[in-house]
Amino acid sequence: MPRRAAAKPPPVNPAFTQFLVDQLAGVDASARRLFGGVGLYVDGVMFGFVYGERVYFKVGPANVAAYDGVDAAPLIYAPDKKGQRVVSLREVPGEVLDDPDEAAAWARAALTAAVRARAVKTAVAPRRRRSRSPP
Repeated sequence: MPRRAAAKPPPVNPAFTQFLVDQLAGVDASARRLFGGVGLYVDGVMFGFVYGERVYFKVGPANVAAYDGVDAAPLIYAPDKKGQRVVSLREVPGEVLDDPDEAAAWARAALTAAVRARAVKTAVAPRRRRSRSPP
């Protein structure tokens, strides 16, 4: 049976990426390519992801209600291959992205969620065992 060709991620639109960076100037966001999409960062912390023409921000206990209120879908990476759901990233409504102040407010909340998630991950990371040398 022939192998099915691997699905390509949606193309990255540089103009759309620049639009987002401009809209998020209030948080001094930057963008760089990542896994077939574009990661959105502030001070080296990734708080968002652009996949095709959709934008996803990090969610946590403090901001998830805003996403639930607009039925924001989680990121599904590579949907044609029964893709992975990334429940910690939810789609940002277009109306939010159209307003730079609103976009910056949602980005700040996503950045807070990302920083907290990073702190929890670091706090619970298992310690590495030292390998013992044979006697």
